[in-house]
Parts: sequence; C-alpha cells; structure tokens
Amino acid sequence: LDEISFDVQAGEIIGLLGHNGVGKSTLLRKIAGVEEIETGEIIIDGQAVDINEKNYDLVLIPDYNVLFNNMTIKQNIQILKIVYPQIDIKYIDQHLKNLNLSLDSVVNSLSKGNQELAQLILYFAVGAKIYLLDEPLGAIDIFKRDYIIKLFIDLQQKGSTIVITTHLIKEVESVLERIVYLHDSKVLMNVT
Repeated sequence: LDEISFDVQAGEIIGLLGHNGVGKSTLLRKIAGVEEIETGEIIIDGQAVDINEKNYDLVLIPDYNVLFNNMTIKQNIQILKIVYPQIDIKYIDQHLKNLNLSLDSVVNSLSKGNQELAQLILYFAVGAKIYLLDEPLGAIDIFKRDYIIKLFIDLQQKGSTIVITTHLIKEVESVLERIVYLHDSKVLMNVT
C-alpha cells in the first residue's frame, strides 16, 4: 500500500475495488488493527488504530471461515458471546431459519457457501458500528446473495458503516454509495 488516503462517513456503504493483489485485504486487516501499520495512521472516530488494542465496535469478516470448524453453529455462538455479549440470538435464529441452516450443524459439515452464510449471520448479529467485509459473497450461491445484500442495507439502516471488497461488482452495485478503486497499491479513484 502506498500513500492510501480516503475518508469513510458513518453509515456509508463503500466498495473497495481493484485487481487481485493490489492490497484490498491488506488494507482491511490494517484498518481492523490486526496487521501492523508501517507508516502513516488510520483514524477511527478520532482515535488512531492500535494493533495492541481491540476495537469491539469494528468487525472484520475475512474471505475465509473463522468459525470453529469442529463445533456446531450453536457452540460458535456461545464463544462469540464471550467477546460480544450483546449478540442478538433472535437475529441469528431468524436468519439461519430463513437460509435453511441449523444451529446444530457442525461447521465443517457445511458447504463452503453455507459456512460463509453462517459466519456472516453470526457476525452481523453483534451489531458493530463498522463492518469490513472481504469478498463476502464469493462462495454464496446466486439465490442467497440477494438475501445477504438486503442484510447489508438493514445493517446500514441500524447505523453501521460497511466497507466491502468484492469482484462481484454487479451483485453489490445497487447498495454501494461510493467506490474506492485501488491500482498499483494506490487510490486511483474515489467516486460516488
């Protein structure tokens, strides 16, 4: 990443776009404070991001499964409750039922797409102020993508800010308010 600079307003849904390897995922990890910032700074609500301090108002959902594979979805929820005691169990129940997923399913018994759906639902239920979503629709079948995109809008209406990296631009363009396009590790375009 080279002299990346842009602002994100509260409640905005932004598409962070660019070719593979340009630094989109790296940037999300740095914003989340899970990867060291060599130079410069990232400011969230007036505070510099610190790798030694967890921001519980920010959730990074990477492009791979972070749920515990050998546990059920229900057991994963119990673990999440330790970190996010405010997790909305009714929200999870409602959306898992709508997506035909069972709380008793062991994560590694699910297809990759259903693992991704379960992960999104569980983390959306924590009610974070900021969501950083790295390729959130990649493994989800076309029939369930619209459902998840509607959840993006619901999160926004509840006041959440969402930054999405994706190559499935057509799928999310209707909800994006702005795009930040990275090229050669720099911001090439920042447009509404």
